[in-house]
Amino acid sequence: MAKAKRINKARKASAPVAQAVPANAPTCELAAHHEAILPPVINRRVRRPGWQIRTRLEGLLAIGAITPGGYEAAMALSDDWHCAAGGRGSLDLSRLPGGGGRCEPIMSQLLAIARLRRATGRLGEGALWLIVQCAALDRPWSDTAAQLAITEAEVKAATAHAINRLDPNGGDRWTTKSRPARSSATMRQG
Repeated sequence: MAKAKRINKARKASAPVAQAVPANAPTCELAAHHEAILPPVINRRVRRPGWQIRTRLEGLLAIGAITPGGYEAAMALSDDWHCAAGGRGSLDLSRLPGGGGRCEPIMSQLLAIARLRRATGRLGEGALWLIVQCAALDRPWSDTAAQLAITEAEVKAATAHAINRLDPNGGDRWTTKSRPARSSATMRQG
């Protein structure tokens, strides 16, 4: 009898225990990440054989928070930022770069710095900083919000407002006529 109880206890101890299986639904972070990555599309209207990453600036345009003119002006400002930084990724407007980088000759850098200084005078340093964070550096909204101690929604709204002030048809008169407009694969025609 004691032997039978031991066998039953051994069987009960070795019985498989049901494990909780994680849900197959994606997390909020994963869904947000995949929302910004567009899969390849090849059909009658579109031929995009590779994956495409949508930037935060393009996201603002897609939801209608900024105008197409503001988008183009922000892209021009982004180009100026990268040119003035000389490919170093950061820029101190208080001093001129010593040359080098991907925007040779130095005259291109000087013109870019002059345009950035004009924009800073018109928009203010805070608005220009927001545009650079979004358009030139494509920083996450959460990082910018943490630096400013405000919500992500407030950062998006303030950035969209600053970008719309760059619109040549709006109040700022930032002009992109001095160089060809940049085309974007994500600015789709309806």
